[in-house]
Amino acid sequence: MESPEIFFTVNGQVNGSPLPNATIYLYVVSDTRRSTVLDAIQNGTPAKKVSINETHGFTFSCIFPGNYAAVMPGSSFDGPISGPVPNTWQAYGYALNVSLHGYDLKLRNLVVGFSIAKICGNDS
Repeated sequence: MESPEIFFTVNGQVNGSPLPNATIYLYVVSDTRRSTVLDAIQNGTPAKKVSINETHGFTFSCIFPGNYAAVMPGSSFDGPISGPVPNTWQAYGYALNVSLHGYDLKLRNLVVGFSIAKICGNDS
C-alpha cells in the first residue's frame, strides 16, 4: 500500500486554442484503461478542478500516487483542440506516466489518463 504522506504536484499544458480560464477536471480512476476512464467521467464526480492560466498551463496540487484522468470539455476551445497534457517526471522514486490520450465522443471531452507510481525496483 502507498504511503499516505507522499504527494506530488502535477503541472501540464493545454495545446490548441483553449478559452481563457477554461477548466480541467481531475478524476481518480482504478486504472487508466480507456473503458475505465470513460466510465469514471460519465458516472463519477471530479476530485479536483483547476482553471488554466494565461499561458495555457495548469497545476494540480497535493496529488497522491495513483491513477487519474484529466478531462477538459471540448466546448472549452475556440479553434483547434488538444487535451490537457501533464508533464512526465521522475522524483523521489516515483514517476508520472501518461498512458491515454483520447476523446470521449459521447460527452465531447478531451481525456488524458495518467498514473503516479513507484519506479520498478525502487523500494526505498
